[in-house]
Amino acid sequence: MARIIIFEKALLSALMAAGNYYPNEFLGFFQGREGKDGLVLEELVIPPILYRNRTSVGYNDWQMPVLSGVKGTFHSHPWPPAIPSRADLELFGKKSQANFIACPPYGIGTVRAFDNSGSEISFEVRKGREKEIE
Repeated sequence: MARIIIFEKALLSALMAAGNYYPNEFLGFFQGREGKDGLVLEELVIPPILYRNRTSVGYNDWQMPVLSGVKGTFHSHPWPPAIPSRADLELFGKKSQANFIACPPYGIGTVRAFDNSGSEISFEVRKGREKEIE
C-alpha cells in the first residue's frame, strides 16, 4: 500500500468526536487525495448516524452528502483492543483505502490503521496545511 499521511487536525477531530460519543461507537470518513507523497487524508466528514451503541454504529449511504474524495474511515471502539471486527471489515471494503480504529483514552497513540483486508498499516500524522504536501 502507498504511504498514508493524515493531517493532525482531521485525526484530532475524529478522536474528539469519539470521546464525545463514548461509551457508544463513532464513525466518520476522511476525505483525501492521491498525491505524489502517497494517500493524503485531509478532512473529517461525519455522516448522518442512524443508530449507535456500544457495539455498533450505522448510517445509510443515501443520506450521505455528495462527497468526492472519501479515501478513509475512522471508527471508535468503547474499549480495547483497536482491531477490526467482522462488521468493520465489511465497512472497510465499501468506502476507503485506509481505515482507522481508536479506543479509549482516544489519543493519537491509541489509533491503529488497517487496509481493506484488515492488515495493519503504518501512517504518518502531519501538522500544517495541505498545500505543503503535493
